[in-house]
Amino acid sequence: MVVLILLLVALAGGTQMMTLNHVYADETISARAGLRYVVLSYVAIVSSFILIIVGTLQGWRRRRLGVAAR
Repeated sequence: MVVLILLLVALAGGTQMMTLNHVYADETISARAGLRYVVLSYVAIVSSFILIIVGTLQGWRRRRLGVAAR
């Protein structure tokens, strides 16, 4: 299940990066929204990966502690 969610996030992040790096839209987006928009878009992509990884590690740890306590 986690792998499927991670793949969906990767697909969405890749699509967003392709949009930001598009040949014709990149200059337009940067000019209209500014550098702040571009930076925040990349931060959103990276933070989604980080949150999924942290949640997965917490789940694995919780399961391992639960098995050890039995």
